[in-house]
Amino acid sequence: MGRRKVEIKYIENITKREATYSNRRSGILKKANDLTILCDAQVFLLMFPKSGTNAEYTSPSTTMKEFFDRYEKKKNVDLSASEDDVANSDLLQSLQNDLREQKEINKRLRKKIGQRTGQEESLNELSYGELLLLEEDLRQSLDEVRFEGERRRQGAGV
Repeated sequence: MGRRKVEIKYIENITKREATYSNRRSGILKKANDLTILCDAQVFLLMFPKSGTNAEYTSPSTTMKEFFDRYEKKKNVDLSASEDDVANSDLLQSLQNDLREQKEINKRLRKKIGQRTGQEESLNELSYGELLLLEEDLRQSLDEVRFEGERRRQGAGV
């Protein structure tokens, strides 16, 4: 007579659950050891039960630190980074991207202003404050042109 198939579901009875965990823990640790021997695989297994002590297995050919270092390198993650470090890193990357975009916009605006004023090369020498003054002058000039155009349209009865 063969073994019957066990239905996989949560074990309500605490004693049975702990006995099953103990037996299956032993089985999975043996399987991890078998994989290491049979396939020359580097295996790392870590279990955190709700009760009792943690169970772990690391292949004899490696250490836990080597395993984590290899994992970090392979997945390009930093397991030692805190959530704040990751958030700050993401924020820094975002700010650097924004700065690059703003510099590109600034460069395009300087070029356009230079083309319109005939001072393409000399604008690069202007300070930020001088550029703000030039921008204000251009806005005032544009307002005057718009006002004069509106006045002429009204005088012509358009």
